[in-house]
Amino acid sequence: MDIKNKGLEPSYKIKCALRLSSALSALVLGVMFSLAFFLHFEADTSLFKSGSRLIYVTEILSLVISAILAVLAFVLVPKSDGIPQVFPEEAEYKPYYKVEPMPVKLSRYFAAALILAEWAVRFYFMISGKLQIFISPFLASLMLVLTVPLALFFLPEIVNKLTPGYEKTHLWCGMLGIGWFVLNVINNYFNNAVAHSSPYRALCQLTFLTVMAALIYEIKFHTDAPFKRARLASLLAAFPVSAGFTVGRVIMLISGKAVSPDDTALVFIFVGFSVYLGAKLFCYDED
Repeated sequence: MDIKNKGLEPSYKIKCALRLSSALSALVLGVMFSLAFFLHFEADTSLFKSGSRLIYVTEILSLVISAILAVLAFVLVPKSDGIPQVFPEEAEYKPYYKVEPMPVKLSRYFAAALILAEWAVRFYFMISGKLQIFISPFLASLMLVLTVPLALFFLPEIVNKLTPGYEKTHLWCGMLGIGWFVLNVINNYFNNAVAHSSPYRALCQLTFLTVMAALIYEIKFHTDAPFKRARLASLLAAFPVSAGFTVGRVIMLISGKAVSPDDTALVFIFVGFSVYLGAKLFCYDED
């Protein structure tokens, strides 16, 4: 938003409170997921020890927190605060990435680097026959193809240099990148590498879907019809789930409980997503 008006709109304090709630929720969920994975997760079966209730409580809490934060964003934040706003891409006719805060820029580079690293790891596993969590080589190959535009969405500087005069090309990259999430959701549902009754499978699905929703509204924000409240709501909902579950999965890896090498690669790609979502949520106030 226009820096002269920053903090003056009626909902500014409400949005700050919602962002703080999202951050605290991510912290709480991160601790709970970490304890659940460290104490109760059994990687060989992808299940949690019999009698363990912590993971189920954390799973339900993740759903409830995401839903509450999204609903509060729609209920408490008005459609318009009545103060003229300037979208980043309108400022002096510069592309948005030239006027964005440095933490957001760095988070984009970080996410893109991890996406490309995951692409390299997945490609290696595919040609070496070590893929474990994919239902078919065709699906794995298609995911490899869609990983490239997904990474390019986070690198609009490069895209705009490759396609001068086509400012929205990076948005098309983002829309193609959404296909990567869709295919991962399908693969996660049908593959047999993870037990169908495992909360781990359900939580992976939830993480894919919430991050995908946040990126969809991020793409829409840079079109002619931005849905600002939905963008804020999706960020508020996605950040605690993505960050909390990812922290738990990192603790899972540190404690030597990796599900499979290709699943490990996905863990690190969500580290990048979580950092990016956090930067977008806390370094911008144009919603």
